[in-house]
Amino acid sequence: MAPRARVVEVQRSIAANVRRWRARRGLTQEALAEKANLGAVHLRNVERGTENLTITTLVSVADALCVQAGALLKQAELAPLRPGRPKKH
Repeated sequence: MAPRARVVEVQRSIAANVRRWRARRGLTQEALAEKANLGAVHLRNVERGTENLTITTLVSVADALCVQAGALLKQAELAPLRPGRPKKH
């Protein structure tokens, strides 16, 4: 696999894991961005898999989600976006 293709694959896995953990925690993108001290647009791009995020951003998001940073790096598929807010548990 070409290096760039591998980077895209990892970005998409991170995106899928961030979205999954955020939904499990019942957080909106805006709420997670605030907890992680990130801009909402930046976090949206992370969740779309289009952001080449830094380790600092990865750790900030993981801490805000109360998960280990490695949990966000696990291989995962990026599911289609579903509009709307997450359901309250």
